[in-house]
Amino acid sequence: MSIDPGTASLSEERINKLAKANLCRLRGEYDRAEVLCVEILQTNPDKVEAMAILGDICAERNELDKARHWYSMAADIKPPLPGVVDKLHQMDRRIQKEEQTHSAVVSIRAAYSRQKTATWVAVGAAMIALTAAVLSGMRHPAKNVRLPTVVLADSASSGSSTSQSKSALIQTPISVVPSPELTLLTKLDRPEVKQVTMVLMDPRSNTLVIVANGPSDGSYSTMAASLGVDGLQSFENASMVTIRLMDQGSLSFTADLKRSDYTKASSAGGTTGTANTQNSSTSNSSSSSSTNSDSASPASPLNPLLSNVWQAGQTQQANSLSQNSGS
Repeated sequence: MSIDPGTASLSEERINKLAKANLCRLRGEYDRAEVLCVEILQTNPDKVEAMAILGDICAERNELDKARHWYSMAADIKPPLPGVVDKLHQMDRRIQKEEQTHSAVVSIRAAYSRQKTATWVAVGAAMIALTAAVLSGMRHPAKNVRLPTVVLADSASSGSSTSQSKSALIQTPISVVPSPELTLLTKLDRPEVKQVTMVLMDPRSNTLVIVANGPSDGSYSTMAASLGVDGLQSFENASMVTIRLMDQGSLSFTADLKRSDYTKASSAGGTTGTANTQNSSTSNSSSSSSTNSDSASPASPLNPLLSNVWQAGQTQQANSLSQNSGS
């Protein structure tokens, strides 16, 4: 920076200090240059060159407001130092640009904050809706879920080994079948059963529920007794088996078989302990004109074990076909 010719009249000490301050500024020694300028202004408050150097120091430090202050003070002293007024205008433009940039940054940050808040609100609402749906599903399970159908091979028609006659074909895709129900279905594999549509275990009372399509010959009690005994033999923790036989989607027959009755009858020799005592050839030779009562097929010795019997189309049903054979 050139020194004004008017400084020639200054003392040698002041000239050296002003030149040293300007040299320190050029070297980047801003603190030292600032101290020297302040010392000059303390002895000569109107020294415009020191004010200009202080303005340059603040501008290079990006302290725009301070730089404008020193340039403005220097421009107010007459005659003004050459170039000070231009520096003041440049500083005004820099400050205006900085303010515009700051305003844009503030606007962007505000918009981002609003968008972030809206996003979190949407995420929260989605989580609340999902939680409510899960809780609602737990309280009200879906009623229209297709349950698996198990088709069991008939031992009278297979002509192969016993293991092949008991093989089951799961017709519904495995993905929609809960694994506990699938285990129960595959465990209940008596060859006399044509179609078992659902098997459930109620853990509260250890009651096994078996739902199957009813026989075409109307021998509901015989089929129910066979299913009930097989359920008790297959599931040792079941205290009772409830059998529900369907006909074209409607309930046609339901009854219970208690383990206590079955055990008592087995101990007395009233049953063989297995449902295989039913003659498969007799069940396959049913009358061509089907009927809705068990009189159409031979009675099974297991039938008297059934209790709480209900059959569609009959106005009255006994709570029990009979007590066990011991009574």
